[in-house]
Amino acid sequence: MASRGVRRGRTRLADAQGAREHITEALSVVERFEIPVAAWRVQALAAKFFESVGDSTSAQHHRDLARAATLRLERSLPPGHAFRKRLLTSPPASLIAAGA
Repeated sequence: MASRGVRRGRTRLADAQGAREHITEALSVVERFEIPVAAWRVQALAAKFFESVGDSTSAQHHRDLARAATLRLERSLPPGHAFRKRLLTSPPASLIAAGA
């Protein structure tokens, strides 16, 4: 029973390390290239990941970056554009705006 718990703990740690590697790679891409459509989602995912591993400082940093990317994307669309409103009211963007 205890060994099963240890295995699960190792699996979760490996999963977290793998997730961190993938997120770091995605962050690298959106930092090197201007891709606001992807950047806000990658930053939001990074915020969620860091929150899940207890790093609230990094989570807040990535929420702030996600918020900035969302606003850049929103400003790139003409006023009244349907996607502009949908973007700002989407569940992920709402979570970013709320700082959750």
